[in-house]
Amino acid sequence: GMYLLAPFLIRILFNEKFIASAAPVLPVLSGGFILYALGNMIAQILIAFNSIRLLLTATTVAFFCNLLLNFLFIRFWDVVGAAWATCLSYFIFSVLMTVFFFRELKQRLDEDSCHAV
Repeated sequence: GMYLLAPFLIRILFNEKFIASAAPVLPVLSGGFILYALGNMIAQILIAFNSIRLLLTATTVAFFCNLLLNFLFIRFWDVVGAAWATCLSYFIFSVLMTVFFFRELKQRLDEDSCHAV
């Protein structure tokens, strides 16, 4: 949806001169926001589990990946490269959150099964 609406939204929110530069970026970032939302949803569960260190680890790794990817991608693809770097960093964050969630869940289920016996 964002891919089709990007030029229209930019025209409404800003003006014509931004369409050429911002229109290719919005679809990439909108995909990244979906990934970020997924990771953030899982992060809220980890916060409820009181696993703040796992959230800090995933955020730190994603941050440094974002720095590195921006450094590499902006050279070749300018602002679109920055959008892809951000999108990939959100993907890394979401994957880490998912791995940490299942690891934490397994540990909690194993603890509960040990206490039930």
